[in-house]
Amino acid sequence: MANRYWVGGTGTWDATTTHWSASSGGASGASAPTNTDDVFIDNNSGAIVITVSSSAVCRNLTISNTGNGSITGTLTNCAGSYSGPTRSEEHTSELQSRLHL
Repeated sequence: MANRYWVGGTGTWDATTTHWSASSGGASGASAPTNTDDVFIDNNSGAIVITVSSSAVCRNLTISNTGNGSITGTLTNCAGSYSGPTRSEEHTSELQSRLHL
């Protein structure tokens, strides 16, 4: 089990190492998350526009990025949480429907 952090802003969540780091705001090149890894999308992730590919999995997803952005696609085997000052029922529902949490 490892922590994986999204870095580099816009991109596709897939099996490549382009957007994954072992630390928040760190260098890319970490392995893509597996179904035993925790994923974090935070303020060091950049302006996010993430497209989730069919191969994307994680153990838990935590989104604390307070900026604008979007995540589209379906994650399997991935529990989720969102924290930030703009949390609302509408935002949470939209996030869940987009991610199918």
